[in-house]
Amino acid sequence: MYWTLLASICARKTGANGVLRMSVIEHAPEVAQKKAVQEITKEPGTRNIVQMLIDAGHPLGQTMRDLADQVQIPERSTFLVGLAAFSSAALMTYRVTRHYSDSLLPLGLFVIVEQKPGARKSAIFNGTHKPVRDCYAEINKKRSRELAKQRTKIESIKLGLRNKEPGVTRNQLQNAIENLEALPLPLTVHATDATTAALDLHCLIPNKGAYSLASDEQALLDTLFGLNYGAKGGNKPNIAAILHGFDGGHVSNLRAGREGYSGEIAGSICCFAQAGSIDTILRISNGTGLAERFLIASEPSLLGKRKFTGKICDMTPYQTACRRLIARQGRDGGAECCNYLHFNPEGADMLFAAAEEMEPLLLDGARYSSDLISGLVSKLDTHASKIAALLHLYAHYCQDVIGGEDKPAPSTINPEWLRIAIEITKEQIEAYHAKLMDMALIGRPGEWQTIIDYLDGKGGKSNRVVLENALRKKDLYKGRARLRAVIEDMASHGYLNIKDTMIYLS
Repeated sequence: MYWTLLASICARKTGANGVLRMSVIEHAPEVAQKKAVQEITKEPGTRNIVQMLIDAGHPLGQTMRDLADQVQIPERSTFLVGLAAFSSAALMTYRVTRHYSDSLLPLGLFVIVEQKPGARKSAIFNGTHKPVRDCYAEINKKRSRELAKQRTKIESIKLGLRNKEPGVTRNQLQNAIENLEALPLPLTVHATDATTAALDLHCLIPNKGAYSLASDEQALLDTLFGLNYGAKGGNKPNIAAILHGFDGGHVSNLRAGREGYSGEIAGSICCFAQAGSIDTILRISNGTGLAERFLIASEPSLLGKRKFTGKICDMTPYQTACRRLIARQGRDGGAECCNYLHFNPEGADMLFAAAEEMEPLLLDGARYSSDLISGLVSKLDTHASKIAALLHLYAHYCQDVIGGEDKPAPSTINPEWLRIAIEITKEQIEAYHAKLMDMALIGRPGEWQTIIDYLDGKGGKSNRVVLENALRKKDLYKGRARLRAVIEDMASHGYLNIKDTMIYLS
């Protein structure tokens, strides 16, 4: 009944071309109506991210379209995975100055993309992540050789001291040990299965505060957030490093029995897995702000409709961008980078205007008022700043240098890339909203379903005061007043019967 009413209203909304959208969805099955309502309420012109990039002349757009066409996976999913991989290349190389202060924001993205088994996710994942891993493999080979050479020198000095060779002193040994300790360690990138405790020892310490996690399996999230061990018994993992790694915060991890990390941190996460990965993040967020740090995509699969033409995407520009970008990394790398980007006054004004545009939608009862999504909307400028910086870097570094000096990217971000980044972020907010609606975590369907589920568990009836005390603190209602309004709304539509102090399912 509810979807018929809502579909009847939404189906008459005016389209972008001024033509009334007639009520063709009114007679669709309930599931189809739900999908149609979500689609029809999205702002026209914000859905095709890749086309926006191509229209603006950004080189990443065509590369991601060609890769999506080759593998036959939807373009938006391909783009988000590709941008997340590129962000891991920028993680230890660049920062962007926030438009409202002099604080620095790391460029690592948190991304979760879902596709069905058999969709060839690995082809997209490896095609975009392998160029980054290959670059760091070369860095690690060089670092390992330097460490091995210094260790050999130390052993040689020790042998000389034991044999009492002339000219060999303990000062030489001490200096050699200090030189060894000063050498940078091999970097850990794209960890596929790590606990939050392991981040300290194997990522944050050798990477000087940086971590990058990437996998095409949901096991990445299950292990990271303790879903494989003890979470039900209260032994929940400490996700401070995950939360602070998004915006370059400071952590000081003191642990008995093992070394902890203290300092600024920066992270990137990419999980390209089966359905359920996004649900995992949304359900475990639990007021921590975790979910609002992620960009998501859960597009319909092309399975059964794929056309394999044999066309091969030329990934050379993408590989070049990763190679040139990582080459600009400082000797030590880590979370405290030495290359900075910033917005000019026009860019800063664009970010302020975008935030102001979204502000009314955060009012109680407005589209994004729920605590489950208001945090993401409030982070529009943060997400857009990261995306704009990455687009800016890619546009510069994807061009190969033939002779001459390999110049760094201009420090001022192109306002055109920021404009697109803002639109991409708005589209992501709407995709997030649609996912919450699908899960009945927000909106009228969620408000109703929560009450229905509660009453189902109580044999179809409950004392009204008992029900209100049980549900009033949920994010959906934000208090007793809203909950009572929802109960009355359901009763007026025939879903509930209210008799004296009791509430019954109809």
